[in-house]
Amino acid sequence: MKLTCIYCMTEQFDQGKGSEEHAVLSSLGGRKSSRSICCQKCNTELGNEIDEPLAEGLRIISTFFGIITGRGKEAATLKSYGTHNGRSFDLLPGGRVEQSRVKIDRQVDEEKGIANISVSARNVDEAKKLLKQQLKSFGKGIEDFQIGGITESVEYPKSISGSIDLGLVSQHRSIAKTALTYIATMISPERLRSGCFSNIIEYILGNEEASDSISMTSVNFPPLPNISDAQHRVIISASEDKKMAIGLVELFGSLKFKIALTDCWEGPNLQKGYAVNPLNGDQVECEDTVNLNDDHWGEEASSFDEEIYRDMMSKVFGSAYNHHVKLEHERIVSEVTEEFCKELRDGYFTDELKMELSSRIAKSIENSVYKVDESRIIPPDQFKIT
Repeated sequence: MKLTCIYCMTEQFDQGKGSEEHAVLSSLGGRKSSRSICCQKCNTELGNEIDEPLAEGLRIISTFFGIITGRGKEAATLKSYGTHNGRSFDLLPGGRVEQSRVKIDRQVDEEKGIANISVSARNVDEAKKLLKQQLKSFGKGIEDFQIGGITESVEYPKSISGSIDLGLVSQHRSIAKTALTYIATMISPERLRSGCFSNIIEYILGNEEASDSISMTSVNFPPLPNISDAQHRVIISASEDKKMAIGLVELFGSLKFKIALTDCWEGPNLQKGYAVNPLNGDQVECEDTVNLNDDHWGEEASSFDEEIYRDMMSKVFGSAYNHHVKLEHERIVSEVTEEFCKELRDGYFTDELKMELSSRIAKSIENSVYKVDESRIIPPDQFKIT
């Protein structure tokens, strides 16, 4: 069966052969999609016009959580996100910070035949690699140079700051498209094109203001489906009695929107919800367990309470930070244990050594939690370059 794109109303494609349209944006970790909605041209244009601003407005949260996109890619590293002690740093997926660029200083006294080389890198292995390249450029080996002071340090920026931007009309159009795309996976292609959703389609296209079609909301969402604290959810409820279909969209477990999809719904009653965990791609759907109450069907207040808005933002940043702390603890335990075992080599793991390892792990976690800078001198005989 041939279908016409619901957005341009001109391009046609075979059912199930249109452009892949995700319910929750793939760039935010969504996986559920349909190929019976729109053509490639409209998908690309709307992606650039409304989906990219939404993804960009949530970029810091996606990176801090360390999400995996719907296409299996890591969240973007935010380059040169801030400065600390005169050096720029990047914000990595999972919330870690890392020096943006290596720094190499070399001073050559040709008369005396002396070269002083200083390397500032992101880790010891990288410093060794860079130093080896510098020595090679002189046509020399490590034995021709005297290794001076070597310091390994961990420094924490005292703070990082970022913002979530969800106030653009283009972003709200993208969220409305999320709800429409999900209900499209539940109904026939003919029903989608019956004219029932013409108003919301015109809003998504930017042809109508439709200010009452979407709003942030503070009403409690149904408990199901539920998959994680960082989840994205889309919930659809359509009532034959009320002649309405509405969608609830939740991003990162805290940012909530209500979308009026149509006021001329002729049945049947529908209740269905989809949740995806953007941290690992797990997803779940529930039917007949998401019945909405009068708070959901009622009209939103004309102005959204600023205190509720701040609370919503606080929750999403708090959830992201808690996830970051969990990842940091896991990383510290792994790295400290690996380094300790290298020092131990084939030695017997006595109770005293176990206590020493536990103490090192606890100290590293404490320094990470309270952002305590660390440094240690590496003896030249331990700085082996091969």
